[in-house]
Amino acid sequence: MVIGMKRRIIVLNCFLCAVLLSACTLGGQNSQNVNKDETDDFVLINDNYSVIYASDLEGNITGKYDIEDIKKIFAENGSSFTPRGFELEHDGILYYYCYEGEDYLSRIEAYFAVDPVKREIAEIFREEDDEYVDTFDYYNGFFYSAVKTGSYDSEQTYKVYKIAKEKDELKYTVSEDDSLKAFYDTILFYNADVNRVKGQYKECYEKILGEQGFVLRELNDEIFKIDAQGNAECIVSLSDKRLSTSGYNNKFLLFYIMDGSYNAIGYYYYDFDQNKICDINIEPSVSSIEALDEGVMYYTHNDSTEYGMRDASLHSYDLVSGKDRTIITRKGVPGTLYYSPLSSPIIKKGKVIFRDFKGQKIGWYMSDIEDADNTIVELAIEPEHVDTFDYGTVEYTSVTSCCPHCGYELDKLYCETFQLDYHYSEFSDVINKALYAKTNEIAERIRNANENNSDEYCDEHEEWSQVTEEVYEVTKVNIINDRYLAVYENSYWYGGGAHGMPSRDQYLFDLQTGKQLTFEDFYKGTEEEFKTLIATKVKEDYESYEDETGENSSDDNPYFAQDSDSAYEVAYESVNYYNIYFEEDGIIYYFFPYDLGPYSSGFIEVFASYEEVFGVSTLGG
Repeated sequence: MVIGMKRRIIVLNCFLCAVLLSACTLGGQNSQNVNKDETDDFVLINDNYSVIYASDLEGNITGKYDIEDIKKIFAENGSSFTPRGFELEHDGILYYYCYEGEDYLSRIEAYFAVDPVKREIAEIFREEDDEYVDTFDYYNGFFYSAVKTGSYDSEQTYKVYKIAKEKDELKYTVSEDDSLKAFYDTILFYNADVNRVKGQYKECYEKILGEQGFVLRELNDEIFKIDAQGNAECIVSLSDKRLSTSGYNNKFLLFYIMDGSYNAIGYYYYDFDQNKICDINIEPSVSSIEALDEGVMYYTHNDSTEYGMRDASLHSYDLVSGKDRTIITRKGVPGTLYYSPLSSPIIKKGKVIFRDFKGQKIGWYMSDIEDADNTIVELAIEPEHVDTFDYGTVEYTSVTSCCPHCGYELDKLYCETFQLDYHYSEFSDVINKALYAKTNEIAERIRNANENNSDEYCDEHEEWSQVTEEVYEVTKVNIINDRYLAVYENSYWYGGGAHGMPSRDQYLFDLQTGKQLTFEDFYKGTEEEFKTLIATKVKEDYESYEDETGENSSDDNPYFAQDSDSAYEVAYESVNYYNIYFEEDGIIYYFFPYDLGPYSSGFIEVFASYEEVFGVSTLGG
């Protein structure tokens, strides 16, 4: 079993993403393209990549689509395809990118329509070899899909599908449309997309051309304006500057310039009417553009006063006047892990939809932009309950250590500490002091990391100001067998390069004594017996990726090893008494990245019951 890694130093990908369905809105991080009929006053909220909710702009939930139910509909219709990516909704019908087979190189990929009420499906078209679906969208009575054919090292062409749906029937007529052939031939040369709506990567060019008369494309850090006849005009060229776009409409283009590490160092807009580039007066390193509505830009500002704390505010910014107004502010909450306040808000027609932490739960809320704090309505979307706060609170420590001579920041720490509520144990003070002792030890190490630095390194600090970052976050808290407190922690160390290194830990305490316990306090067997047990579990996990011939049948196999026996041998040598989570019915043994597989495999986990490990059915039994 593979558990992926998430790095969160300032703001990272969150598990719950929302995508607005409007040409004036920018979607969330790592979000899927989601559209709705452009005449509707609705938004679709993609919650945890598993359930899609439809909401009107009064905050009423009008639809709910669960991916597990969608999979059941495919099975009920005898389809061997698996719905993979939600593309759009139109007139009550859902559209999915699907595939058949597990092998990435040989699987069949297709687009399907799903009627969730009648529980019917219809295949629309398939992706052939050397094809890539560039757009899939609805516009003016038809669906359009631009399919790029050919590989990057060969000649490429576009074929465009114009798709008509039969009235009241889940049937589609697909025909090739060459009415924009000159346009498509041109954009093959200007080969980098410029998304009008960030997050909606498959918006069709027919819609963009129909609504504003031109499409923007990028080539070698220059932005080109291309009309329906294929005429191209360069509008932004900044001589050797790296740039990236953040959305556009028929009046303005938003973009930013990056440094050598691809960090934003300045935001700008291009005025189509005035044919000029103007500064946007916001802090580039802590700001993220969220939406563009006519001449008003919406952005989030992430407060970096204390390293690791995710305080944020949502702003409106008038591009012409430069007027900046704070709409709403929210503070970060230690112990909520991947929740980032005001991350990827939805903005549409004077409304803002966002996630918020209230009463130990992370839910969805809607407000009026003009009076956000006083018009908050909770949406009827099942909130995410944070179990950690059932047992106590989470506090944090933030430390930044600088060079004592030049003042450059060299080391940063964000460390969360769980504190048990006294109702759970008469030894809660003992437990809490033990947990804080760990935090204080780490914090003291960071505070003193540079006290003996020589000033001879100050020149290097100016030339190479790499900061070492450490993050420790409480991920979960539970009580096992009504006796043992388990505090889970994820950590991440970054010191430069492509990525840092993740780690994890669990602190186990006996609520009846306040004593911190380890695996060896329970285990009475031999080291060889334990290593054999875990290595056998690894071998079984490896074999779950094989077919009946013993060959790897899945691209998802996370192991370095070429066969199960080799996986067993490597695992046996790696097993120790420390990489262990205690659970309600057994232990999870985890292997770090590079132990058994590449970094991209994350932590590889295997489960063993308490009966297998300790010879009893419960922990301490």
